[in-house]
Amino acid sequence: MNWWGIAGVICLVGLLYAVYLYRIEDRKEDKKEAFWSGFLMGSLGCAGMIFQLFLGIVSLYVLYLIFSWIFG
Repeated sequence: MNWWGIAGVICLVGLLYAVYLYRIEDRKEDKKEAFWSGFLMGSLGCAGMIFQLFLGIVSLYVLYLIFSWIFG
């Protein structure tokens, strides 16, 4: 998956969470605010999870390199 695919997944998750918060908001004047806050929370949450996955893979690779260097 290239960078545009990752950005698309992040925006899609943000949009889904934004629509969810928009639909459950009761007061009409707060619907716009709920949409944008949901979009930001969903996008940043998804980006954070992808970044944590990336850090996990990198740390496993670093551990592999360290142990292969030590135990040859």
